[in-house]
Amino acid sequence: MIEQNNPQPIESIQSSNSIWVIIASVIITALIVGGGIYAWQKSEVNKLNSQIIQTQKFSSEQKGEITNLNAEIAQLNDRLSGVENKKSLSVVDGLAGWKTYTNKNDGFSIMHPSEFWPQSGNDLMNYDINDPRYERGNPDGIKIQIQKQSLGSNFKSFDEYVVYQKNISDELVDPAKTVKLGDFITLSQYTEGGPGGAFMIYTAFNKNTKNYYDVLIFEPGYSKNKELIEKIIATFKIL
Repeated sequence: MIEQNNPQPIESIQSSNSIWVIIASVIITALIVGGGIYAWQKSEVNKLNSQIIQTQKFSSEQKGEITNLNAEIAQLNDRLSGVENKKSLSVVDGLAGWKTYTNKNDGFSIMHPSEFWPQSGNDLMNYDINDPRYERGNPDGIKIQIQKQSLGSNFKSFDEYVVYQKNISDELVDPAKTVKLGDFITLSQYTEGGPGGAFMIYTAFNKNTKNYYDVLIFEPGYSKNKELIEKIIATFKIL
């Protein structure tokens, strides 16, 4: 007797197909989701790379700007140095051949042309005091006398002293004036008559003490040689 093959039920076939469909759907979904995540991650990585590149670009540009600024600053410093050197050279050229007199006891120095020389410690002259040709009244004779003074108890400060000198009302003494000669001389005052005749006083104040220096130049040498005298006075320094 011939045996007949029994066909599988239709429900079993359909169930098997459904499983494969589900599996395929899961795989496809996983691929889609995975691809989306990969694409998103790649996009973020690209953004980060772009930001890094942009930052490096800005950093490079900033470095370039800083380099340019440093170069400009260096050029300006060179120019400024050149100007200062020119000023220094002009001063040196203007004082070529001059000598420096230093009085360590009274704490000052002053430069002078070679035809001048110190006498009596605090006097600077361009003539021999014993030469009868240069008695007082000879306009060719220049005598510069430097006197160290103390503020004393009459004035509490240099400012008070200056105010007093500027408010002097005297037929022989002119009110003091503010001047700027060199780094130390800040006051000048003309006296019409004194024990030895008329003279100009230039004053320098030592801000670290109560001492100040009066630099006297006697007439008529002062009026005739004012430009040269002020050039000398401008080199006065408190040590």
